Amino acid sequence: MGLNAVEVRSSTGALSDAKGSVTDANEEIRLRDSGDHRCVVSLLEHPDADDYVIQNLSRTEVKGELLKRSDLVVAGWKTRKATPKAAKYPMHLRRTYYKKPETPTEIQCERLQQVFDLAGGTQPIGATENIFRCTYLPGRSLSEMNPFLKKKTSLNVATAGTLSKDRLVSLWNILSQAHQKACFLHHKGICFGGIDPRHVVVSSEGRKVHLVNMEKAVKRGDDISKSEWQESNVHDLSEIFRLAIFTQMGLGQMSGPLAYDAMVYLSEVFDDPEYFLTHITSLELSCPLDQTK
Repeated sequence: MGLNAVEVRSSTGALSDAKGSVTDANEEIRLRDSGDHRCVVSLLEHPDADDYVIQNLSRTEVKGELLKRSDLVVAGWKTRKATPKAAKYPMHLRRTYYKKPETPTEIQCERLQQVFDLAGGTQPIGATENIFRCTYLPGRSLSEMNPFLKKKTSLNVATAGTLSKDRLVSLWNILSQAHQKACFLHHKGICFGGIDPRHVVVSSEGRKVHLVNMEKAVKRGDDISKSEWQESNVHDLSEIFRLAIFTQMGLGQMSGPLAYDAMVYLSEVFDDPEYFLTHITSLELSCPLDQTK
């Protein structure tokens, strides 16, 4: 998002916090009340002409002007006719752009299909000039579980010291999986353009981590030099590295690829890398092995 942009998330919070449930293909969500449940079940088989919005998931505004919004929808019959995959996955995520997207929706579909073929997760359904559609992945985003939300680094460091070891290990495992998946995709020539915690989704059963959202994705060779590609890879993971360092401020120094890379790029993430390095290495190693499986 650009200068003065604000992300306004649904006031009802995560769908998993509401009541009722409905299943469609590989998707499961929770709905706000039984009325919604009955309505959605009916619309899955007998759609209206236009899409039915189950819930607004997010919206982006700049100075009061709406730029884009993401909604969980049940596809109307007009959408299913124009986009065949919408008939297979009638309940899905629809992102609507009110300004030209940074990455054309067709390219987003192409990139997401490549990621799905390589690593699973969400898959594209279709796109028009201003609308992008993909399957909805039930679960919780890393942003919902992230305890390090303070703007001041010192406050996040203090938070690390108050969290239980179990919570820190759980967070570390999520970060490790996200790092592993991102590095694999980098090796395959796909870069997300900056992984945000909102784009790291932990599956509803809590075992798998997926990377979603290809709005800023680039592919190796897409009019960028080798050095720019390498810089993009580091930028992709900068927030993962930041959270990994904060997590180790509570756990102590961990092992594995994420721990190594986070230390290598420590100076690019924080202004005072020596402070973090000294503190982390001084703590007793409470979890000698990376817990990622």
